[in-house]
Amino acid sequence: MIYEYLELNDLILNNIPTIADKGELLESKGVYRIEFRSDSTYLKGDKTINVELNNDDYVNYLIFKGDTIEKGNFVWKEEGELFSSIMYPFNGDPHFHMIREVPIDSLVYYENYRDSIYKINNVSEFDKINNDILYSFSMNSNIWINVDKLIETPLEKDFEIKCKQIDLYEDYVVYVIYENMNSFTSFYLTSDNLTLNQLPIVGNARSFIVTYSDDKILYDEFLINEKTNP
Repeated sequence: MIYEYLELNDLILNNIPTIADKGELLESKGVYRIEFRSDSTYLKGDKTINVELNNDDYVNYLIFKGDTIEKGNFVWKEEGELFSSIMYPFNGDPHFHMIREVPIDSLVYYENYRDSIYKINNVSEFDKINNDILYSFSMNSNIWINVDKLIETPLEKDFEIKCKQIDLYEDYVVYVIYENMNSFTSFYLTSDNLTLNQLPIVGNARSFIVTYSDDKILYDEFLINEKTNP
């Protein structure tokens, strides 16, 4: 089974931040949760299953795998280069074809030669390029996959949040949502440590701090950018 989280709203509602394990900000093309099971039976550890994810334009995107979950946050680690598959004539014979895996970002190179590679019986066959990602997993438990683009972050800052009547509340969650990007992160804080450590700064980010008391949910909103004082 594959569960898709493609929109920013999906990421926020399911608290799936787009921060890599080394602190890089990511812009997500989509997050996928994959369960390797049939009913309640999981795959054996030595079995492999092929997973195809639809691809419209994954040039310059990378695959990150959810490594662990710490305090509700995912730790994304880069998994490797994205590959696609193309078909081409075997030994020049237009009746026999072979499949070759190539990096996604090299498809432009092969497109330049499509007249010689993909022309069969005078019919253009460039649509033989399989623009799906073919990614092979050998696992017997659930896995999270994140297809992302690395964002160049000009700077990182630490921010200390000050709250009135802080003694009334113990736990806080801070959501940082980057404008015009499919990117966000979140922080779990306590009253004795209300610091956002090494927050990537890119353009404007809308930030929300949320806490609760008894049956009430309280929140505040503020803007963070490179001009914001720590």
